[in-house]
Amino acid sequence: MNSSYKLLIKNSKQAEKFVSDAEKLKALLNEALVKANQSRVEVTKVWDDLLLLINLLKAYLRGQYKEVPWRTLILIISAIIYFVNPFDVIPDFVSGLGFIDDVSVFSFVVGSLKQDLERFRKYSPAYII
Repeated sequence: MNSSYKLLIKNSKQAEKFVSDAEKLKALLNEALVKANQSRVEVTKVWDDLLLLINLLKAYLRGQYKEVPWRTLILIISAIIYFVNPFDVIPDFVSGLGFIDDVSVFSFVVGSLKQDLERFRKYSPAYII
């Protein structure tokens, strides 16, 4: 298991705290959106997936979409925590390389949660930030 995934797993303990604190989760999602917009070129490969994950969590927070398994919530939040942390395995300020690990983590999470994400897409085909 590489360092990115070890950090993702480590973030799961922190992610549990966000699930039970709606205000903290909203703040995390806003921080992720700001960073995503600032880093859009670097995260182009996973842009749609990143927005999908954020929208799923926003719909969950609003009470519009509650059919989200605990594991899915924790994995998505862990990935977002990883993304907003500028000092992850490859620090974001490393030119040309800083977001490779973030993209890898998002790709892993999306691949791991395919069924849950497809259910959400069917529920909300036009997700809105």
